[in-house]
Amino acid sequence: MNMSEGDAADIILKLIKGSLWSTPPVSDQPVIILARWRVVEVLTKNMAIERHFIGYNVEDGEGRASTAVEQFDPATGQAKTKSGRIYQLTGEPGYDSDGEWVWQNWARLNHFSDEKDVTAEFWKLMAGIKLGE
Repeated sequence: MNMSEGDAADIILKLIKGSLWSTPPVSDQPVIILARWRVVEVLTKNMAIERHFIGYNVEDGEGRASTAVEQFDPATGQAKTKSGRIYQLTGEPGYDSDGEWVWQNWARLNHFSDEKDVTAEFWKLMAGIKLGE
């Protein structure tokens, strides 16, 4: 049996989708505390620019990638995302392998492109507030 590239890509996307699970509704989990976090900016398939958090969900002990960040308060380290969930950034930025795995697969499913790490921009804003700048 010969498989086209399109068929192979469809199978891969189905496998990825099956390995990601849905998050609890915002009403059940309105706040996520995110450690070892970073922020990426992407271009969506609709040519919109979005920013997303990636990191370690402290409460559930798992990697997490957020929906698009809509509001960010550097004084508190809190952000509201497109889903309505609040993300509380804790500690310094970092790397979480589970979070990265979730992000890479979720980004692929959503056809994001032109990924750019903008963590330093968020960290600088937060540090500036703490230093009274």
